[in-house]
Amino acid sequence: MDDLFGIRINGAGQEQYIPARSGNEIQQAAYRSHREKADKQRQSVLASLRAHGRPMMAEELVDATGIMRTSMCGRLKELEHMELVEKHGTAKARTGKTVNQYRIKGTTDGNSA
Repeated sequence: MDDLFGIRINGAGQEQYIPARSGNEIQQAAYRSHREKADKQRQSVLASLRAHGRPMMAEELVDATGIMRTSMCGRLKELEHMELVEKHGTAKARTGKTVNQYRIKGTTDGNSA
């Protein structure tokens, strides 16, 4: 029996049924896409910290990488959890608020150990 959301097409004298993708397949595809994007963003953050050679605030990393601020916060938390970056000191953001700076874990200047 066909599912409710599949489609039937006629082509070259034959009828073919194409079932709808399940919600689970769609969710898995979305997850894979998000994971790949997040991986690239984490690599971009690490590359920027190495290139600048000093601890940086999240807003500086946003400017340097082009990653959205809301995504940057998540990537920094993930990198901290992975023990690849660590908080190191504070600085004044453009807003005047004192915020954390981040560096590659185990370094004194932001470059790889």
